[in-house]
Amino acid sequence: TGVEGKYGVLRTAREQQSDPYPSNIKTQCRYSLPTLKRGENITKIWDKSHAVSKLHPCEILSKHAMQIAQNGGQSTLYLYTVKILEHRSRLGKFGDEQKLPGLPRGRSLTLTAVPRAAIQFGDMMYTNDIFLPNSFRHEIVVPDEIWPESWKNLARRKE
Repeated sequence: TGVEGKYGVLRTAREQQSDPYPSNIKTQCRYSLPTLKRGENITKIWDKSHAVSKLHPCEILSKHAMQIAQNGGQSTLYLYTVKILEHRSRLGKFGDEQKLPGLPRGRSLTLTAVPRAAIQFGDMMYTNDIFLPNSFRHEIVVPDEIWPESWKNLARRKE
């Protein structure tokens, strides 16, 4: 019947060289990151316990097709081998450095047997529609009458 159901088959890094995804998206994988020492390179097998973990930037290294019986027919399921990428830093609202998801520098984590459902697309920073120069913005006007009197002028009461 179907290939990968509602999710679709993902392209590996090599396939993306000739057929890239749009530049405004990234792939992200669900996994609970282990503590790794600097220079440590490990490979782990993905398991269901990571299905609700945080998303981390990842690169799809390879995919492996498996035939499974489903609803009286055959279906193709892909399992992926991915590399969790190093996190990037950026300056936060108050000039402090904020760590973004991913591995600390100098560490390498490869995951095997990652199901398609554990990999999703995300927007690259500052590329979704709210950052378009002409996106619609309008102030929200709320009449004062809807707020309880006890909520009004709280700043004056603190003095």
